[in-house]
Amino acid sequence: MIEKALQSKTESLSNGAKVYPLAAPEGEKTPYIVYARSGTDRLPTLTEQGAHKTSFQLTIAEKSYSKMVELRKTIREGLEFQTGVFKPGTPEVQNLLIENEDEMYDPETKEYIGILDILIIYN
Repeated sequence: MIEKALQSKTESLSNGAKVYPLAAPEGEKTPYIVYARSGTDRLPTLTEQGAHKTSFQLTIAEKSYSKMVELRKTIREGLEFQTGVFKPGTPEVQNLLIENEDEMYDPETKEYIGILDILIIYN
């Protein structure tokens, strides 16, 4: 599962922030990171399914704007253009691209939110 590979790689870069699929537990303290798949394209060949291109959104939550920016930068730099097997038993990543970066503030939770839209190409 490519999700397990992404989670493992992100955890190794997160400076102790917890990484969750789809949503953090209610009341989770920052910093934390959530990943969600936003789409998958398959690139079939004549004889097999071929490579996959899967898009994910990483959401980084932090109480401090400067800490959020720093964590987002660390994760972006650690993920961009990475290849290989990130965790035993997961697909081999051929490339990992950062497609977009964004940020916002959530006044309800008083959290600064950093967003990375990524594309993973893998077999």
